Amino acid sequence: MAVIKEENYHDEQNKNNILKLRKVLDTLPPFCRDFFRGIEPYTSTRTRLAYAYDIRLFFEFLHETNSFCKKREITELPLSVLDMVQRTDIEEYLDYMSLYQKDGKNITNEERGKARKLAALRSFYNYYFQSERIEKNTAALVPLPKRHEKEIIRLEPNEVAILLDQVEDGTKLTKKELENKIATFTGGRAAEEVVFGEVTTGASNDIEQATKIARSMITRYGMSDDFDMVAMETVTNQYLGGDASLACSADTQNEIDRQVVELVRREHEKAKKILMDNRQKLDELSNYLYEKETITGDEFMAILKGNEEKIEVKEDEDYEKTV
Repeated sequence: MAVIKEENYHDEQNKNNILKLRKVLDTLPPFCRDFFRGIEPYTSTRTRLAYAYDIRLFFEFLHETNSFCKKREITELPLSVLDMVQRTDIEEYLDYMSLYQKDGKNITNEERGKARKLAALRSFYNYYFQSERIEKNTAALVPLPKRHEKEIIRLEPNEVAILLDQVEDGTKLTKKELENKIATFTGGRAAEEVVFGEVTTGASNDIEQATKIARSMITRYGMSDDFDMVAMETVTNQYLGGDASLACSADTQNEIDRQVVELVRREHEKAKKILMDNRQKLDELSNYLYEKETITGDEFMAILKGNEEKIEVKEDEDYEKTV
């Protein structure tokens, strides 16, 4: 019965969000509908509704402050208005969001709220820019406000050291566990490829660690079918830097290199497939981090399992009061 009740809750929430979204879209320029149809496959109804509220605030600001927009109703604005907007217009909009009045009430936004609004605007602009319907991606020029009062939950330095020590000496790790560690280290690069379609230098250390694990599996731990239980590499002075040397022919070294590349490539592809299969959850987690800057293990699993209403019902109510 609990499962049925949970499913009914999600269905009801999605229906309500869709109806609210349609009402907001009726107040926006017609071209906005293309954006929301475009992001529908990989965003939740809650995310799209939040984007719609924020984008409406942006057009309301333009309608009040921009000489071109003042002469027209918001629903009559053409797509070309996005190219008319300058970087300073968006920066003034974010400054305006710090304190403005709506329905006779003062509404404030700190860095977290302004970052959320700029994130929505960036996604909005990027959609039309990538489809070559506008010439400038102006929103991308504005830096994202971000607080640093709290850190995003991640492995502590001692936890990273323990993990790498286990990989180094093979303690308590199975072949499958080591393969999953490689996939984990390639996850950052995989996310760049899946989300942005390009790569950065940010994954350099992850690449080094993934390669190190793969090479150890093949040369030291006997986890290659071709080499069986033969040690191809020895480590001397393990506690003084761990110098490693191969004890095999040049042809065998080439084969080792080939297998290392193949192993890392396979786990890299696995990481990309996991992210693509769970793209909606990836976006929901990213949006949550944009808003909260931190995430606990319980919150992460709640979003991953589709139980995010347990942590967001009150937040939804508070957010709608501001829009």
